[in-house]
Amino acid sequence: MGKSGNPTIRGKILCTECKINRDIEDFVLIKYKRERGGGTFRAGRCRFCGSLNSSRLAGKKYGYAACVATAIEIEEVFTGFCNICGIFEGDCKKRLHLDHNHDTGEFRGWLCHMCNRLLGTAGDSVKTLRKAVKYLKGG
Repeated sequence: MGKSGNPTIRGKILCTECKINRDIEDFVLIKYKRERGGGTFRAGRCRFCGSLNSSRLAGKKYGYAACVATAIEIEEVFTGFCNICGIFEGDCKKRLHLDHNHDTGEFRGWLCHMCNRLLGTAGDSVKTLRKAVKYLKGG
């Protein structure tokens, strides 16, 4: 058994949700607070299942559709790079965000924190983003 309580096979951990043996790097490293004695452990859900779960929780909290893709579908398109600016996840302060249409729940891709905020601040409006580009070009 691994420290997360999940079976491990040669550097892999079994995700408690999708039931796939994945690389250890696909599991978030969680740090205990000092008042709880410190230390670290790996999450039971892989990053893909964790992202989908976060989408579901945020959808309930903010009243929009949760992502309808599966962990396998979003993993297949994961390259480690932001789909807008192209920054590598390892060069970001935070992990890439799962991006999806808040009306339909359709998965769109993986974004860095800044690009995710850009779309969110623009309200996912193509019209607003076009105006911003026109403004940046001086027109």
